[in-house]
Amino acid sequence: MRARKLVYEGFTALGWVDATAVKMIAERIDSVVVSKDLPPAELDARFSFVIKIRDPQKMEIADATKIIGASGYGYVIDKGWAEARLADEQPESFYLVKDVEEGQQPFRLYAFERFAVVDEKGDDYLVEDGCEHKGRIPRRFVHKFPSAFSTNEMNSCAESRGVYYDVLLKVVAQSGYLPALRALFALGDFDGAAADIHSYCVDEIGKFVSARQISEAQGSFSAAYRGSVKPSKSSAIRRGKRTDFSQVLAKADACARLVDENSGGAMGRRVARVPTGQKPFKLYGGEYFAITGEKDGDYLTADAVGNQGYVAKDFVETVPKPTTESAMLLPLMGLHYLRVVKETQSERDSPDTRRLMLSLDLTGQSGAEHARNLERMLDHDDARSLLLKEFSPARVKAVRAMLLQGRAENDKAELIRKYPLMFRGDAPPKSAAKKKS
Repeated sequence: MRARKLVYEGFTALGWVDATAVKMIAERIDSVVVSKDLPPAELDARFSFVIKIRDPQKMEIADATKIIGASGYGYVIDKGWAEARLADEQPESFYLVKDVEEGQQPFRLYAFERFAVVDEKGDDYLVEDGCEHKGRIPRRFVHKFPSAFSTNEMNSCAESRGVYYDVLLKVVAQSGYLPALRALFALGDFDGAAADIHSYCVDEIGKFVSARQISEAQGSFSAAYRGSVKPSKSSAIRRGKRTDFSQVLAKADACARLVDENSGGAMGRRVARVPTGQKPFKLYGGEYFAITGEKDGDYLTADAVGNQGYVAKDFVETVPKPTTESAMLLPLMGLHYLRVVKETQSERDSPDTRRLMLSLDLTGQSGAEHARNLERMLDHDDARSLLLKEFSPARVKAVRAMLLQGRAENDKAELIRKYPLMFRGDAPPKSAAKKKS
């Protein structure tokens, strides 16, 4: 028990606050080893320590200060780096990393974005994000995960693109939400097991979503890139009914996520205690849901597709409510908008992130920001080529409209001249002719 207490205090001092992971590790401790020069009572953030854990497979001793976290970026696992995110959980907050390696530009880390802790330099961590940017950031701004993420290859690949895949699938299957369905069809640049999983999931969508909804989503893509999903006559098919989650959030006491941020599909938390007439459902790591009440020490929760159920408070972490359309994509589709944008602006961006950007409909408060992000992406020839080849004329027209929103008339005319193939047939507005005196 003393060893467990010391490890818990050590984790706390290191700023690791994942209570579920700490509990799981502490319960399996066989012994704690510290430097012979330091008495156990002095165990804290200043000292390294080693935990010997009982394991059925007789795993090797693990250094608790360098527990591997399986990230959306394969090199984190390969190189044995720990995984982290920013401590700030405001949905659209970020930290500008200015202390970077020679030859690199400053870069941003966004709330909930996972990155690797490569090394420790005094009071700073040397970190690397999924776009291969490296830099130093003060420890106090970092939430370092204490345990390995038992996620599969599909989730890892999707998270590197800014997508919580299990959340996206859940929203598609349980609501047929058009933007989510279109985003699912936009993905596909996966390899190996991830490609097989995605292909299977897309094929199965026809069992849950109506033929009309599938046809509408596929209509955003050109015939050559549309793919085929066979519609089903199953009674389980959703007919487009869905909850307006923005209204649910407006009336909710708070917004929340699971304490356990593991996003693996099999690791989703099953919510079995539900109100009369409701069915049990799952909440996944990274998924936003609303807290709408309390009963017997548990929170009454509501997710983006209308499921309601009770979850123990110990498993829930309250977070700020999203206030903009781009931030609302996290609960509505499991999509981290700023992470997608960041990927499209990196040198190693995936065609998937470009397709995701082109499949999104963002107007209103986030419209002008989305227009600027689209323009930066479309400045690259390959992005414009992808839009014109893989998307339907109707979708190209919708993207043009989003690109022009929030612009002055002169700026609109300049964009039309800048992208002639996109705006073919849309002549720039002519200036008014001067009256003759």
